[in-house]
Order: sequence, then structure tokens, then C-alpha cells
Amino acid sequence: MGSKKGNWIEFYTDIKEIIDNLGYEHTHIGIKNGKFSSGKIMTVKRKEKEIFESINGGDLPLSFSLYSLPKNYKVASFDYDFLCERNDSYISVIIKENDYNASIEKTILSVLEKYIDLEYGEVYSVLASEMPLLYAETRDTKNLKTYSMIKILKNRS
Repeated sequence: MGSKKGNWIEFYTDIKEIIDNLGYEHTHIGIKNGKFSSGKIMTVKRKEKEIFESINGGDLPLSFSLYSLPKNYKVASFDYDFLCERNDSYISVIIKENDYNASIEKTILSVLEKYIDLEYGEVYSVLASEMPLLYAETRDTKNLKTYSMIKILKNRS
């Protein structure tokens, strides 16, 4: 992925803005740090203030995710309208194929550039049921029947 940079609260705010621009509501948040260690996602309304206080107090995330989930979702890993995960290994933004276009790609990439020094990245298509986050972590296409490379992103320096 590349080296990390930028403020975590600003990252959250920027990703939330992308979700809003796509017409979704940011509904759930996930964080792993000293205070929040379960890895479970929580509703934004219930935990956002507490998470911000933890981060502002210096307890920085090991991983951080922001979801837009429909009201009737069953499994967050599959039913999201939007998902962004950031950890030491990668930042992954997963959107619905219907929402993808060159303009939104440009917006997402410009936001991500504020928070990483890119070494390698991909824009690709895969069904949500094939666990795009698992691919983002491993870059192993063995178990992906629908994987389709759209673009490879490389360090520009």
C-alpha cells in the first residue's frame, strides 16, 4: 500500500462525504485500537462520539472501517452499499458497480492519496459474495470467479 499519513478524523470525514455524494448514509463504523478491540462494527449514531474521543486522545486505530448498510441488512460483509476499510496493509473502498464511473473513481483516488503514499493499487470488479476485502489483503485471485482488472495504480514518483 505505502506509508500512512493524515489525520484519522479527517479520513473519516472525507470517506463520509464520498458516501453522502453517492446518495447513501454512513450507518456503521468499525475500529480496532486499544479501547475498541472486538473488531465488531457499531452504529455511527451510538459510537461515533466515543470513537472520536478515543482517537483524539491518542489511541490511534490499527484498522478503521466505515459502512453504509441498508436497514434490512443481514450480513455486513455482503450487504453493504458502500464499504471503506483502512489498516496497515491496505485501504479498500468497495462500491456498487452501478455507482462506479470515472468521476467517482477520480474523487476516491484523490481522497486516498491524502492518506497513503501509494506503492501499488488496483481498481477492479468482483462480486461482493467473493469477499473483495480478502482479495485486497492477499491479492490472490484463485477463489475469485468474477475478478476483472480495471486499472493498476502505481507510485507516480
